[in-house]
Order: sequence, then C-alpha cells, then structure tokens
Amino acid sequence: MGNPKVQALLTGAAGAWLAYDMATARETPSMALSVLQWIILAGCVIGFIGAVKQLLGGSDREPG
Repeated sequence: MGNPKVQALLTGAAGAWLAYDMATARETPSMALSVLQWIILAGCVIGFIGAVKQLLGGSDREPG
C-alpha cells in the first residue's frame, strides 16, 4: 500500500489543515460543502489511525 510513515504524515497534515480551515472559516459554507468537509476529515482520521496501527506493528499482513 505504501510507506506508513508517509501516509501518517500526509493524512495528519491534511486533517490538521482541514480542521483549522473549518474552525477559522469566516463564512458559513453551504450544506453540501460542509458535509463534504466532514467526510474528508473523517477519511483523514481513519487513514491516520490505520497508518499509526501499521507503524506500531498491528498489521496482520506481510508487506510486499
């Protein structure tokens, strides 16, 4: 799938940026955009948790 360190870095950075962007928004986004942002943020959190789990050796699959 890839390097879990890179995955953790990218999903963590994207999630942090999106959370900051959502928290500091000066305008209220449309409902569709708000739902999309929450879905993407949830994906970032799930990806980050999966990468950390792989880094800690919790993966049952062999790499390669």
